[in-house]
Amino acid sequence: MDKQQILTSAMQWMHARGWRSKLAKSRSGQSLFEHSLVEVDVLIELQPILAEVRHYGLTEAEGSILAVAALVHDSGKETDDWQRYVRASSPAKWVSHVNPELVRGVVPEVCKALGFDEITEDVQ
Repeated sequence: MDKQQILTSAMQWMHARGWRSKLAKSRSGQSLFEHSLVEVDVLIELQPILAEVRHYGLTEAEGSILAVAALVHDSGKETDDWQRYVRASSPAKWVSHVNPELVRGVVPEVCKALGFDEITEDVQ
């Protein structure tokens, strides 16, 4: 797994979805793009440690799955409803960013974008 290639592909995918202009959190003002990129980067840095037998013995395929999961887990934050909620100074009601249907829909395209064809075949 080439770190720079994964990060570049992840950035291209997020950019195409407009994540630079979406908020990840209301207090920090951090974009969904920045937030997700940091999470994927940290995971990639930890993968060699997690792959050691004395830790978890994480396989390359498992590492790829975790990279996809890290990138897609907050995809519900891109929805208009959640963006209105997170941008409101005093929201009327709570809106969840957890959107399993959206996540299921983006997993195959993220697998393809990151070059994880072995995962894509299993997901479809």
